Amino acid sequence: MEDFEQLMMFAPDEVFKASWKNQNYKKLDIKIERIPVAKQSTRLKTMPRGKGLGKRIDGELYYKVSDMIATAHPDAKITTETETVQWLLKAQTAGHKPFENEVIIAAITFIFEPIQSFNKAEKESINQGNFIPKTTKPDIDNLTKFLWDACNKILWTDDARISWINNTRKVYGKQPMTIIELYGR
Repeated sequence: MEDFEQLMMFAPDEVFKASWKNQNYKKLDIKIERIPVAKQSTRLKTMPRGKGLGKRIDGELYYKVSDMIATAHPDAKITTETETVQWLLKAQTAGHKPFENEVIIAAITFIFEPIQSFNKAEKESINQGNFIPKTTKPDIDNLTKFLWDACNKILWTDDARISWINNTRKVYGKQPMTIIELYGR
């Protein structure tokens, strides 16, 4: 509960803090060990999932990442990146009943693989466990849209339950993943 108290230090005002105090919140720490995916913004030249998917850009056919065929899954029924993330969420939260009331997102970190154009100092910094801010696409709002959709009915009943998002960032790091710290009830 100490983490929750520290989070409340950043609450907008005393009335807000008082309304949240002494309520029974459960903390979840989630780690999705896959390259973060954005909703509708990232398009890859890859295999489509169905007919009629894809978009022509400069004469080339591209597909949304959410339409990609996922590979290397122990569950053969999983076919899309959304389903892959949902499968990973379910594996981490077995027995968790989706939050039906308020959800507070304390922090989300989208970690991407380092790019080849990094200089030696940047690569060394990442190898030491540090992060470098990512200021290129995909946009952070599209990353969170994909995540909210994937988390629906697993972490919370509906993403409308999210009442506060405190800290969201996208960075380059050693291993691609998405880390979420949240509280709910």
